[in-house]
Amino acid sequence: MEGITADEGRELRKLKNENMKMIEDVYMALVGDREVQAWIEKIKAHEWVRMVEG
Repeated sequence: MEGITADEGRELRKLKNENMKMIEDVYMALVGDREVQAWIEKIKAHEWVRMVEG
């Protein structure tokens, strides 16, 4: 990364890792939530979604 110091680079990598961990945690919570999964299936079954994906 041009134009940043080594400390800034380390901080950016740390933030990236923290952000990825947060995204993973949220994803796993959504995947494990039966209510959310039911809504996802209901949305997938909608005729407009099937038409677009079709």
